[in-house]
Amino acid sequence: MSGSAEFGNFHNYYSFNKIEERIVPIQSHLKQLCRKAVEEKRKRFTIVDVGCNEGDVTFALAELLKEESSQIEIHLFGIDLDQTLIQRAIEKKEKRESSQSIHLSFARWNIMDPSSDLIHPIVELFLSPIGLTKFDVVCCFSITMWIHLNYGDEGLLNFLGQTSSLTDSNLIIEPQPWQCYKNAVKRHKKMGVEVHPLFYSINIRLNVENEIQKYLEEKCNLILLKEMGETVWKRKISLYSKGVK
Repeated sequence: MSGSAEFGNFHNYYSFNKIEERIVPIQSHLKQLCRKAVEEKRKRFTIVDVGCNEGDVTFALAELLKEESSQIEIHLFGIDLDQTLIQRAIEKKEKRESSQSIHLSFARWNIMDPSSDLIHPIVELFLSPIGLTKFDVVCCFSITMWIHLNYGDEGLLNFLGQTSSLTDSNLIIEPQPWQCYKNAVKRHKKMGVEVHPLFYSINIRLNVENEIQKYLEEKCNLILLKEMGETVWKRKISLYSKGVK
């Protein structure tokens, strides 16, 4: 699948999917979560952006919480399987004005690599140095389809379980609806490249968004707290939380 971004790791992705489409729906909610941490007199507020691409959304989240950073340390971490994208994120970070209260880190990590344990390396890399074991917020923007197409139904559910285990608090997720899968297939056919073979064998199909919600609620101890908004591509961004009754 050369040239087709097999894992959704598009280069220059934000040239055609604007950052504002992600940030606008979540900005007030994310600020509320951070302010709650301030009210609880906690020292740090941590976010991990899973599948961060070049880090543009991660940087936008940092800007969004700039005001709150005067009251609490903000730590943002980005991971992606594409080393080129991560290197771009690191280079962008180096050009940014440093802040004593907003900390950004990026690392290449394939969270679906069967030879690796997702949880412990990420915790050791990002959280152990600041004395924590869980993130306050885990963000998964537009990556569920690519996990699904490459690893099947079981891979998608394993991904949801592992990412939700990274937090005792909040998961922000933007799952692609079934129409996005069909669009991806059309795009591959038009480009003359192989369609993901698992597209034809996955069983979670037309109701993929509902199945994701069902799994998160029934198996991952999460509750859908609110729909934060919808992008122009008709993708819902949802906030799930733990410990909410």
